Amino acid sequence: MKKSMLLAEYLNYVNEDSEAIGHGKKVFQEALNLLKDHYAVTCTSSDAYRPEGWRGKYRSISAISQSKKGLQLNIEVFKNIHRIFINSSEDILWFTNVEWRLLAYLALRPKKSKVMLTIYRDIIKDLTESSSKTKWLKLALVRRGLQRTDLVIVTNKNLNLSSKQVFLPDYYYSEQYQQYYTTNKSERILCLGSMRASKDLRGVVRHFSGTDIPVYIVGSFADKNELTFLRENSNDNIRIEDRVVPYDEYYRLIANSRFTIMPYDMRNYEAATSGILQESIFLDAIPIAPMKLLDFNSVSGIGYDQLSDLPMTYQDLIAESDGVDNSKDEFSMEIILNRILTQIESF
Repeated sequence: MKKSMLLAEYLNYVNEDSEAIGHGKKVFQEALNLLKDHYAVTCTSSDAYRPEGWRGKYRSISAISQSKKGLQLNIEVFKNIHRIFINSSEDILWFTNVEWRLLAYLALRPKKSKVMLTIYRDIIKDLTESSSKTKWLKLALVRRGLQRTDLVIVTNKNLNLSSKQVFLPDYYYSEQYQQYYTTNKSERILCLGSMRASKDLRGVVRHFSGTDIPVYIVGSFADKNELTFLRENSNDNIRIEDRVVPYDEYYRLIANSRFTIMPYDMRNYEAATSGILQESIFLDAIPIAPMKLLDFNSVSGIGYDQLSDLPMTYQDLIAESDGVDNSKDEFSMEIILNRILTQIESF
């Protein structure tokens, strides 16, 4: 008889149109695709995050607006977490997109099931360096929560959060990407995804505006004033669109682009991974990113310390990309599946 497993997405951030934003929906879907044939799976999320085509057991919880802040945000998140725990009786709970609140809750609640978490950032470092007046309380709870977790999945080899951890990349490589392959690349730089303060979009516009390098910035902007500023300060070679990009189009845009850019502000992103960085490898786009991000993820690409270091002509950009080469092998679905099954079966 198969063990029962609950896959849980408790954050469920949505924009003003109630559309899922960020990478949470994709990692939730990928976790389901990975394990649905090996466990009796139930999913819980808001309707915006419900896995596509899933007709198995499902429990709905609330979506959370990206505009929520402070106490209001804490209340909404903890309500979702509490609802998941009080309604769950599965053998294993896998939370696929975790930040400090889940760990704080786990530190204080009696456990009925085995718990596994996927963590994308160095939560300890983030809290230690934060300006929160309650950071030491949060740190104590997070450390206690990590101790009470049966398996911590980290998405970067350099993270060390628990003695009970395993490395898995943000995403795995599967045959689904092959349908998007093309050698007919658009000669442009693509900037794709959620447009947040962690991305130096002003730097991108300032550096490339007026050059012969086409830049396409497309994704959901939480800050509409920032969107207006970027549009008012860009030239004709820069195209900016504010919208959530459906997955099929998302993959086609990456596959059709010669370059992708991840202009993260490394002061806020120093110990994090990037899903689009991996997707660029899967779809043979050349990644442009801070050198720290490339090195941290062991990825070949066009690296920079400052955006102003990048070439300002397309010919020079092509020359800079000579020798960029990345392997998909370590991201294969089979390798990832075997690794996670081995860990779960050792509980």
